[in-house]
Amino acid sequence: MKVVMDKPWELKVEDKRSFDTLFTFIIFCEDENSEPIYFKSFENSKIKVNTIGNSQSMYRNISKAIDKCVNDGILMKAKSCYELVSDGYEIWCVYDRDFDEKGGTISGIDFNLSIETANKNSINVAWSNDAFELWILLHLFDISNDTENYLKRTDYYLKLKTYFENHSDPNEDLIKVLHHKPFYYKKHLKSKNNFKNIVLSEIKDLTDNAINNAKKLEKIHASEIDFSKKIPCTMVHKLVISLIEKSK
Repeated sequence: MKVVMDKPWELKVEDKRSFDTLFTFIIFCEDENSEPIYFKSFENSKIKVNTIGNSQSMYRNISKAIDKCVNDGILMKAKSCYELVSDGYEIWCVYDRDFDEKGGTISGIDFNLSIETANKNSINVAWSNDAFELWILLHLFDISNDTENYLKRTDYYLKLKTYFENHSDPNEDLIKVLHHKPFYYKKHLKSKNNFKNIVLSEIKDLTDNAINNAKKLEKIHASEIDFSKKIPCTMVHKLVISLIEKSK
């Protein structure tokens, strides 16, 4: 009997169509537009990429991932933790730190606990501190020698705004968007169509740059055990590396 799924990310173990033929990534994204579009772009004949957008941040993201994957038979209870029922897929949670302007104490604690909880329950975390746009930025710039000027998402937005605003060869979509005055990255380039046609189009061939630049930031913070203090830093490259390796 054919298995009918209400939603594309509800991957039942008995759905042999996916699990017996393709390695499957299940990615819970905090964002509902840019992140799902970005990760879905890695899907090919070798891997299936299922993205679940608007999955909230930090512990709420992890909790949703565990709940959904347990209900779908992808995770099972094993003593004091949850384990994968098959090695044919990976579960990833993608979210930001959501820095607290008043000091980040509560946000920092939540951020650390969410990562630790994920690690104990067979879930990988592609976190960003402070935001996913840091990963986008790293396709275009190496900021490892200027980290103090890239501590918050507003810094990334400004750098990306300047980059696209002064693009030497803008495509038709970017030309249309730049007619908006004032032009802002967050407001004008994070929508589905504009992210796909402008941002993704710009960075798709620069993945190696982003990976190398992310590794440089990771190395800078290697001695810091507090995840929330690793800033600027992102682990999205670990998910991207796995996507690339499994898609070969």
